[in-house]
Amino acid sequence: MVKYDAEDLRFAGVVENKVFIGPRNVALHITNACNLNCVYCCYHSNHNKAYWPKNKIELSFDRYRAVLDDCRNLKVSNVQLYGIGEPTMNVYISDMITYAKKNQFSVRLLTNGVFGEQLLPYVAMADEVCVNMSASNRDLYRLIHSQNAEDYFRIATDNLSYLCSIKTKKKLRVPFVKVNFVINSLNYKNLLEMFILAKKLKVDFLNIIVVNTTDFTKFLYPSAKMWKEIDSICLKMLKDRILYSVGNSIIMNYRRHKKAFSDRKEVNDSKACYLGWYHAYINLQGDVSPCCMINNYAPLIAGNIYDDKFADIWRSGVFSRIRARGKDGFFNKRLDACDHCCNSGLNQEPCDKLRRLDA
Repeated sequence: MVKYDAEDLRFAGVVENKVFIGPRNVALHITNACNLNCVYCCYHSNHNKAYWPKNKIELSFDRYRAVLDDCRNLKVSNVQLYGIGEPTMNVYISDMITYAKKNQFSVRLLTNGVFGEQLLPYVAMADEVCVNMSASNRDLYRLIHSQNAEDYFRIATDNLSYLCSIKTKKKLRVPFVKVNFVINSLNYKNLLEMFILAKKLKVDFLNIIVVNTTDFTKFLYPSAKMWKEIDSICLKMLKDRILYSVGNSIIMNYRRHKKAFSDRKEVNDSKACYLGWYHAYINLQGDVSPCCMINNYAPLIAGNIYDDKFADIWRSGVFSRIRARGKDGFFNKRLDACDHCCNSGLNQEPCDKLRRLDA
């Protein structure tokens, strides 16, 4: 009898328009509380106060456990813990990470790195820790992330240093430590300094992301003159081989696209979206959709974990119809959010497999 692995079954679902197994990834927003006010944040920036969460909401451990139990039965591989704020501010974060690892899930934690040292042993259990830090020094950190008098830059860098060093001391491969540096009009001149800091801290990967602005934060998008400066900085770092000092997105873009920054559409050139077979996103209200970029669009919400079991939502006719719409190109045609897709790399995988089938 032929045995198929999980990835074979997911791709078979794409081909047959069926579901044979759960998604590879399940991402959960677990809190809207945050200890920073990052200038470019859609929810907590001082420039976007109208969008600040009115009341603290967090996912309970019991509800989280019920979702993960379904995920285990559906053969989900990865659990991703996010927030419309800082995930480590959920009071159950240590239990959440522990339960996920106990049940053999790979855990990805997105954090700002500003949390108490009592959480470090639990954060270090994650397979990937992705730290949002867009400043290379204390003064810039206060300008971009927080005007609080407390030295959050020191806390974040100390925590990063611990996470990177514990792996070396114990000769472990995890956690994979990634830093997200959101490049904008306030910090682009510090790009070289950020590479130096990343090398000093021994992070595994420095991900340089172009800021995604709102009506309130358009001033953060670099001007044409700034982009010329950025290109010059990147080319000099390439010439001086600084780009080879730490894994980073810029060197990857140079290799693939011959430039420092690539457009989302260059990463994924397909009109079709197959995330409905590979990814599920659960927001703080409990709504389930294939992607965080479209979770506010009611027709693409498959159900709610406060009304139904996650497994039932995943297998439902509603989710099947959403998958079909994505495959037919509806998302790409109708939704501007798809131009900024953060899962375009994941979507490219089934696209490439389908091309090989047709060849």
